[in-house]
Amino acid sequence: MKRMIATIVIGCFVLTLNLSTATAAVKPGTTCKKLGQISTSAGIKYTCIKSGKKYVWSKGVGTKSTSPTAPASSSPSASATPKSSCPTPLIQTPVDLSKVTSILYPGQERGGNYKAHGGFGFDNATDNLVTVKIPLNGKVTRVVRYKELGEIQYLFEFDGDCGVSFRFD
Repeated sequence: MKRMIATIVIGCFVLTLNLSTATAAVKPGTTCKKLGQISTSAGIKYTCIKSGKKYVWSKGVGTKSTSPTAPASSSPSASATPKSSCPTPLIQTPVDLSKVTSILYPGQERGGNYKAHGGFGFDNATDNLVTVKIPLNGKVTRVVRYKELGEIQYLFEFDGDCGVSFRFD
């Protein structure tokens, strides 16, 4: 009996020491093994991307928070059932295109970081103020404020009333 308990205790101890390096915290810019590999650490989802000739972890994207959810309801939720039909065209332009001076295409490396999304440049906006409109009727589901290359950035996620979700970053 004592031998069996000792074996179980030693076995548990050995198993806790055998942690693989795959469970180590991922840091942006460090090397990874396989292109497209995804790892989540501290609520941030990192993707293995190609930078030059090597594979590195991306800067990461926040994942949905794990805050407590409301109790289950028998009625359909807003996100499960669209409240309205989608407009045509589906996504309206969120900015006045006559004020755009450059277009940032998705899938590029900018400032040493891979950018999966595109954007618009406004070089003539001397006050740094640009009006951005939500392209669909809906609600804001998530807002993130972060710093990149010393500049404060904002990320907004929306659920459209017609069932389409989208993000501004």
